[in-house]
Amino acid sequence: MPNVKLRAGMTLAIEPIVNKGSKYTRKLRDRWTVVRVDNSLSAQFEHTVLVTQTGYKIFTDRTALLFSVRHSVGINNR
Repeated sequence: MPNVKLRAGMTLAIEPIVNKGSKYTRKLRDRWTVVRVDNSLSAQFEHTVLVTQTGYKIFTDRTALLFSVRHSVGINNR
């Protein structure tokens, strides 16, 4: 769907993946799990975003939670 216009009420899942090694993958026997062919590490996370009349709302924003955890264990926010 090229050139889709974002409208209020639409919800998006943004799912970046960061890979340390090869960009090539293989699927395991469970037919669900995907790993790098060189067995390097990868990380994936998701943000759920709602388009609103005035902008957007990030439902998965954990900034306050992260600050709270860092503060409670004495880690400086750098």
